[in-house]
Amino acid sequence: QNPDGRYADHISAATGEVARFALTYNTALMIRANLMLARQTNSLAYQQEAEREARAADAFVRPNGSYSDATKWSHLLVEADFAVARQTTDAALAAHLRERARAAVNANYAAWQSHPSDELIDVAALARELWLVVDDESPVGQSFWNRSDARGASSLR
Repeated sequence: QNPDGRYADHISAATGEVARFALTYNTALMIRANLMLARQTNSLAYQQEAEREARAADAFVRPNGSYSDATKWSHLLVEADFAVARQTTDAALAAHLRERARAAVNANYAAWQSHPSDELIDVAALARELWLVVDDESPVGQSFWNRSDARGASSLR
């Protein structure tokens, strides 16, 4: 983990050198891991770490609202944004993360409309992002995530 809360890409097995450039998917997966640990252990420390990492992910946002990595990777950060927004008690953070996720999805969709990809992973990742937005906005989606998030839930909320 970099000091700013985002996660570096890898450590070279041959040299032990740490590639310090941070990527959306590495950070997103650790945000989600901390959220799950918070629910499973009832530890506020894990929740606070997930929120710190989510705030640090603002550094991934480009001027057009998209994230710095391709959609095939950054869709995981969109998912993490919505997950933190559902689990946090900080209303301002929840609103910020929902807005950030929607801006990234809108930018990705606009980019795809102007230059559609033929790669299945690109199309699937964008479809997943769009689905996550609909889930966040629709009663059926909200019900699904409420039930899903409740599994192993603690009293953190």
